[in-house]
Amino acid sequence: MDQAQDIAGEPARAARIRGLDSIRFIAAAIVMFAHTGQPPLRVGIDTHTLAGRALDGLLGNTSSSAAAVIAFFVISGFCIHYAHAGNNQIRSLSEYYARRYIRILIPALAALAGAAVLHLEMSLFDKSILWSVAAEIIYYTLYPLLLLARRKAGSWLPLIAVSFVFSVMVAATNPLSGAYPVFGLKLNWLLALPCWLLGCWLADLQTAGRTAWAEKWLWPLRGATWATMVVCSVLRYHSPIGYPWTLNLFAILVTFWLMAELAHFSKARPVGWLEWAGGWSYSLYLTHKLTFILLGPLYLQGLGLIPGWTIQLALLLAGAYVFYLAIERPSHHLARIVGRRLASLRPAAAANPAE
Repeated sequence: MDQAQDIAGEPARAARIRGLDSIRFIAAAIVMFAHTGQPPLRVGIDTHTLAGRALDGLLGNTSSSAAAVIAFFVISGFCIHYAHAGNNQIRSLSEYYARRYIRILIPALAALAGAAVLHLEMSLFDKSILWSVAAEIIYYTLYPLLLLARRKAGSWLPLIAVSFVFSVMVAATNPLSGAYPVFGLKLNWLLALPCWLLGCWLADLQTAGRTAWAEKWLWPLRGATWATMVVCSVLRYHSPIGYPWTLNLFAILVTFWLMAELAHFSKARPVGWLEWAGGWSYSLYLTHKLTFILLGPLYLQGLGLIPGWTIQLALLLAGAYVFYLAIERPSHHLARIVGRRLASLRPAAAANPAE
């Protein structure tokens, strides 16, 4: 989600990658539906029959907001590293940090201010979408050091392997947890780190032109990714195997699925409105709960299930777009201005700590 628009706006090179915004919007919509109400597809199903219960269970697990956040992490790692994957160097650390922090923090702080006004609990890790924003900030902060380690190792793969070991150690501290972000500020980011690094690895493959082979597997990978998301959801809610044990493995499949999407959209044109909506998916991610609370007094359910849900969806999207115009887009402009100013102040011969 800048996840260099991953959550809030992309680097220049990543902006040329078609299709990512569409995926980003779909993932944000999945999170929104989980928090505000799923599409009314299960209405009228007779759950007294075996077939009805099976259909109701399937529809109830067709998507997973936690899995959608994992996709965001992979895309984020891709976008951040893709801007630097050509030479594995950061030209200006001050410019890099200013752009990343301004893009992600200004919208997040505005959302937190709105939450305070509405008395909505949006603490970073307690049943809130903001835990992932906190993890992103940590990844952005550590990226120059991770990039240096990648240069020393020659590849992201050793770092990914080590990060998986640490993620298992984190999961083992609460082995029966079903939810993913329950390990607090000190450990949640470490649990999800393999997902973000997988995106960095994908950026290297894309830069080296080693993703074209995946296009022929596009539909099998789409189907496998959806099916695996369903399995992860079923395991989380109907078995002792929770998301901390399954979603990092799911991230590996997501990486190959995104590889196929990258190869596909290098030739095909994505759906225009999805790409446009993906440009403000971070705003949707941040504001859907706030807008949902504001809509409460309208009692849209009184209009009927389908009309009420449809109007609610339209208002949730409209609220996110207004937030984007008022807060997120200006933060992008400010990040570019500050970044250019800091870059111009850097002496030409200055040493780069990330080199």
